[in-house]
Amino acid sequence: MIDGQPLACFQPFIDTATGRIAGVEALGRLLQADGRMQSVGPLFAEPKTASSALRRLDRQIRDNALSRLHEAPPDWFLSLNISPRWISRLRA
Repeated sequence: MIDGQPLACFQPFIDTATGRIAGVEALGRLLQADGRMQSVGPLFAEPKTASSALRRLDRQIRDNALSRLHEAPPDWFLSLNISPRWISRLRA
């Protein structure tokens, strides 16, 4: 079971030539009832976490990130992470 409200937190990518933000990476977090943020990374690294739960969590975080992208300047990019577990399946 995955506890908390899934959401995306944004980490900026800085263009070293200009020193300005060029885009953001969506980082998966779970908002806990007490207000703490918890990374979802360990859930994806844990082999015992059900694939169906991870797919649902990934979709919720991705949807949250994409729904908020309009808040960013139009020239920014959005980077989304993909689980290594899913990449290895693509190679098969």
